[in-house]
Parts: sequence; structure tokens; C-alpha cells
Amino acid sequence: MNIEYRQEYEPELTAKVRARFADEMNRLRAFGFSDFGCYSELLPNYSLFTHFIIFLLAKANREIIRVESPLRLVMSQPLLVQREQSTYALVFGMGVKFYTLFTDGTGLISANFPSRLIQDMQRKLYKYAQPCSLDECWRAHQSEILSFQQRGLQLDVGHSFEKYVAISRREELA
Repeated sequence: MNIEYRQEYEPELTAKVRARFADEMNRLRAFGFSDFGCYSELLPNYSLFTHFIIFLLAKANREIIRVESPLRLVMSQPLLVQREQSTYALVFGMGVKFYTLFTDGTGLISANFPSRLIQDMQRKLYKYAQPCSLDECWRAHQSEILSFQQRGLQLDVGHSFEKYVAISRREELA
């Protein structure tokens, strides 16, 4: 699916996203994460028709989802960053995903909810997912970071929205 990503700056939308995910964001702040911004994922035009069930499930799960012209689903969520571990945290209704990039292009993703696993050595993309607490998921992600570093990989310390989008797109395509 071709998803577009858009940074959001509108104060009302940002406040709504922060209010919805305040508990998770506060727990992440306790781990050293800070706000990196609010962004939206825009599904293709007319996705309200093709993904109506997703729309209903997202609404039921209290996601910040709306319809923009032309009948396009748009879901907004907060993005946080933990600079010491060079990790982004995406918070949404299903849970949290942690994303870490390394200087050689390797990407590491961890999720605290059931999701598709990825072990793609060619694309240098690794995703782990299992139902667990936010604390357990963060500890497991840190352990994987350490494992990668012990193999000689170095954290990519330059943080940008574009880098987050790039690893998120790689996850979509894997």
C-alpha cells in the first residue's frame, strides 16, 4: 500500500494526539524519550471505500483518524526519540514500535503487539514483535541494540523525520 507521511504542525491536531496518547508518552519519557513531533499517515485516495473496516476498527480503538479529500483516510500519531539509544518510538492504538538505525543502513524494529516478523539480511532489516509490556519491549529492544553493537555496528545518531520515514517505508515493503 502506498502510504504518504506528513509532519503535522497544527496546534489543535497536535494537542488531540498528545492527549490521546498521554499515558504512553509519559511512560516513554521516563525511559529518556522526548517529543519528536506529530505526523500523519495518508492512505491512498478513496481509501475510505477500500479500507472501511480499518476505519471502523481504528475509530473503535480511539485512533486519531479522519477523512480528507478525496475520501482519503488519514491517521495521526506522536513520534518520540531517545537520542542516547538513537531510537524513534511510534505510539498508536495497537501499541508502540521502536525503530533504531545503524550507520551501515541496518534497521531494527521492535513492537509490543503481535505483528509480522522480519529477518531480511539482504535488506538489513530486522523486526521483532510479541505481546508484552512497554517496559519489556524497550528492554528487549535495548538488548538487540547492544547485540548489534557487539557485532561492530554503530548507531546512526543523526535524527530526522526523513530517516524515520525511510525505515518505516522499508518495513512496509519487507
